[in-house]
Amino acid sequence: RSAAARVRRFGFVALTEQWELSVCLFHKMFGGECLPVEFRQLRKGVARQAAEYNLSAYGLDSGYRPIDDEAYNVANTTFWERL
Repeated sequence: RSAAARVRRFGFVALTEQWELSVCLFHKMFGGECLPVEFRQLRKGVARQAAEYNLSAYGLDSGYRPIDDEAYNVANTTFWERL
């Protein structure tokens, strides 16, 4: 099965770049109230550029795969359809 096909079967799809809407969608789908704490940035860190990471230190290459775009595009479409 392709990654895109698996994404279509997920019960919930969130987008990190749409965090607040993802929280709201979760509650729309599964119930409960949105709480202020869900919108706080609890894990503050140093902003970094992707080029700063040495992926080869972990035995990885750039990590980019065209199939990632396909899976992301399906997740993005699914997210906006469910919202």
